[in-house]
Amino acid sequence: MSRRRNRQTELVELTSKPLKLQSALSGLLLLVGIVLMFGAKGSAASGVGALLAVVGFLWSTITRIRIWWNHG
Repeated sequence: MSRRRNRQTELVELTSKPLKLQSALSGLLLLVGIVLMFGAKGSAASGVGALLAVVGFLWSTITRIRIWWNHG
């Protein structure tokens, strides 16, 4: 058992750079949408913010599924 503890663990990132970029951009879109949605109450920007938040959430979810599917 002591041999096993002395070995270093290697972590290999299998997620490709385009999927990481999509994950980051979708999170940014979601964040901007939430800020617009709650920051601009009662104006048209609130509706745009809600739309951006929904699109960002869906994009993020689809990207997570693609990451799981390809690298699961």
